[in-house]
Amino acid sequence: MTHILVIDDDPDILAIIKIGLTKDGHQVVTCAQPQELQLDQIDFFDLILLDIMMPQLNGYDLIQELRQRTEIPIIFLTAKTRENDILYGLSLGADDYLTKPFRIAELRARIKAHLRRETREHYTSLNLEPYRFNLLQKQLYYQDQLVPLTKGEYAICEFLA
Repeated sequence: MTHILVIDDDPDILAIIKIGLTKDGHQVVTCAQPQELQLDQIDFFDLILLDIMMPQLNGYDLIQELRQRTEIPIIFLTAKTRENDILYGLSLGADDYLTKPFRIAELRARIKAHLRRETREHYTSLNLEPYRFNLLQKQLYYQDQLVPLTKGEYAICEFLA
């Protein structure tokens, strides 16, 4: 069973999504007040659906906080339909962007695709003897000795590897 968090200030949208996704066997938690989220518990979820235009804390600001804590898939569900809005949302770390009004069948298909990708094997290290990259901790080892690098130096080394 997958756990999906839906963040939107519209209670009708929350209800429709919860009903539709619960039928697929997902456990859905809804949140109408994003400023009250327990960010330290966000990794409990397998996927997040996030609105952009909400009072007090908008989706753009929230995704930036979320991306500092987790890499789980985040799909924007929003009425913002301009190309610049879509590009900006994706540049902040959204994995997908669906505009309102949306069809629940399309939302369910996108969720299924993202969850399928998440079950693929994720690599935490890259071994190029005698070098080993710890991709999670962003560290480079040479013959099992930690190489002290700045963030920029590490990023270049990882890119080249």
